This record gives sequence, structure tokens and C-alpha cells, in this order.
Amino acid sequence: MKVAFAAAVLALAAGMVEIVVPGRALYHLGWYNVAIAAVAIVGLAAARRAARTAATRARRVAAVAIAGATLVGSIAVVASGLFAPDNHTVVAAPGETLVESAFGVHLAFPPLDAGGVPPTTVTADGRTIAGRGVDLGSVVARVVLRRVVAVRAFDRRGAALTVTQPSGSSFLSPILLMQAHQTIDGLDLPYDAFAVPPARRSVRAVLFSPAQAALMRTMTPNNHGAVLLEVNDDRDRPLAHGIALVPSGETRAVGGLRVHVTVLRYPAVRLMAAPSAWALGLAAALAVLAGAAIARDARGTRAAADKGPAA
Repeated sequence: MKVAFAAAVLALAAGMVEIVVPGRALYHLGWYNVAIAAVAIVGLAAARRAARTAATRARRVAAVAIAGATLVGSIAVVASGLFAPDNHTVVAAPGETLVESAFGVHLAFPPLDAGGVPPTTVTADGRTIAGRGVDLGSVVARVVLRRVVAVRAFDRRGAALTVTQPSGSSFLSPILLMQAHQTIDGLDLPYDAFAVPPARRSVRAVLFSPAQAALMRTMTPNNHGAVLLEVNDDRDRPLAHGIALVPSGETRAVGGLRVHVTVLRYPAVRLMAAPSAWALGLAAALAVLAGAAIARDARGTRAAADKGPAA
């Protein structure tokens, strides 16, 4: 019985660890899941022997409950490890709602408020999530704050111009999500692009972190970084004075435009597969039932021993 109970506890512990510390590559490795399955097989065999040789009904019930806990817990862990999707970070524009089909999670990203303070939470399946992971049943969701760039464009007289993102997820959003990357002088830099149709301009924006921007002698140090703008015409031809490095929070004249950039922290959502919380709850309940049955049998045995042999 001890071997069977230990197997059930190991399966449960593995599942709980994957929920509390989600997203580790270990959980999807074949050998790890084979080891969990092997422990479960040994435990099930031990529980079967215990049920067949049980001297009392309580012991038999305990053996069956332990077998159930081992089976349910190990299946939940192995199914998540072998068949669940890999970790995925969902990036979306402010105000966008979508369903991440691989995980079946509905996400609602908050708009930027009028005060310009970036939000730090996202709604997932109707629940508000932040930096700490939230278990949604068979997936753990966690907010990850990442750098995005808000842009505004003006003509030489200061009149505001419409900004679009023809290749972005949100056509009229002034927020560049900076999902692509390129290498410049050994630096890995995120970049994005936008267009200014009234001025017939296309603009490429490359984001420098504060540490990267500090390496440039012409930069005034700040805590938010800077954006390198490259402005072309509507046929993607370079323009005179079409390149400028703009510190966050400032406006620069470049390629016939005046462009204001602000580097913000906006939430993305990290989705990580985890064993079903319902399955682990059922396995835990079965383990408790087994423990209660064993304790009841032990009390009955002690009571019989205290009475002594019948006269």
C-alpha cells in the first residue's frame, strides 16, 4: 500500500508543481513524461495487489481510491506534457479582443486611457490577470509588460496627420507593437512600420532600449529609450533628411514630417499549458478518501485489540 500511495503523491506533486511554476521546458520532454507514466504503472500494480490481498473492506476501498488518484493525476500530467500546446505570448493592440485558438482562451486587451497611463492588466476568460499567473483550468495566463511605441505625425505647420499600419493587426492604431527584430552593429533591436497617407510617407521605426540609446553620443539620457525613424516616400524611396533618432517623449522633424514618439510598457499575455486543475482536484479527493479509509481501518484494528480475545 505504501508504494501505491507514494505513486499517487508523486503524480499529484508533479501536477501541482506545473501549476505553481508553469512554463518550464522540462514538462514537455519525453523522458519526463515517460518517468511519470512509469511511476503510475508501478503504483497501479501495487494498488491492485493491495486490493486483492486486503483483509478488510476499508483497506480494499483505500486501495481502489489510491489507484484512482494515481490514474487521474498521472493522466492529467502526461496529457498536458505530451499533447498541450507549447508556451505562447499573445501580443495585441490596445482595445483588441481575440480568441487564442490553441488554448481556447478569450483575451480582451484594455485601451489606453485618456490620461496616458498604460494599463498593466488583461482580461482572460472574464478574469483579470496581471504579473502573477492565473490558472484558467488547463492553462496558466500571466501578463508580461513589453515595450511598444506610440506615434503621432504632424505636417510642418503642426497640423495632425492620420497614422495607419497597413501591415499591422490594427489598421488605425497609433501603437507600434514592435514584434519584428533586426540586428544593427550586434544589437538585437525590435522594429515596426507605419504610414502617413496624407503626406504620402512610409516610416520604419527601430526601438532602442535605454541602455542601447545611452551608447549613442548624441542622445540625451532618459529612462525610456529612443526610436530611430527612417522616412521614405509612398514608393519606398529614401528622402532627404529622412533619418532621425527621436528620444521617447520628444518630437523631431524628419522627411518632411514632424513625428512625436513615446515608448510605453503595454501588457502582452503569456499562455502556458498546465495539468487540468479539475483532474488534480479529483485525484486529491481520492487520495484523501484513501487516507480516511486507512485511518478508519487502523482505528477499528486498535479497538479490536483493546477488547482482547472473546471469552
